[in-house]
Amino acid sequence: MSTTITLHCNRSWADGACTVRLYTDAPSITEARGIGRGLGWRTHPSGQDFCPGHSGTSPTPASNVFYLTQSAGPAQHQGAPEGPTPLETCDTAARELRTLAAATSHEIVTNPYWHSENAERGLWFTNGVGNAVSGPPGVLAGLLDPVAARLLAQILGSHRNTQKPIPAEVFLLARAIQRNRAR
Repeated sequence: MSTTITLHCNRSWADGACTVRLYTDAPSITEARGIGRGLGWRTHPSGQDFCPGHSGTSPTPASNVFYLTQSAGPAQHQGAPEGPTPLETCDTAARELRTLAAATSHEIVTNPYWHSENAERGLWFTNGVGNAVSGPPGVLAGLLDPVAARLLAQILGSHRNTQKPIPAEVFLLARAIQRNRAR
């Protein structure tokens, strides 16, 4: 299970509020705020967080804050093994999703367990998972059918041919997929 702590800018005015968010995979709010400080976020003594545009502070990246780009992963500490770049992480997660989607599609068609007279063929996966795992976990698992997995893989792989930075949410999703696959 991975943790995501999101900082929300608390700046508000009469007709709206700031919608800036900072998604982190920090295990605690203290660490998330530390990451935020390096990116120009400020935490008021009352506990409210403010984005760089409303904090009055400038970003001062610490050594543990990394900007995600396609060409380079996080700076490596001396003696630390080299890890995959953010692009490689996204590509690996996309490849795993495509492989699982293809295998699941084949399983649904060939294994009679999934066949149901009470549901359309397109809903066999969702109903099968819902029958095997009850409650919200079954509904959640059933939502990621092979079609959704392929679309998610397409999103993860969409940064291959662009020079734009990989959005943090995309990288965190790819890393969560890899972490959960490794368990």
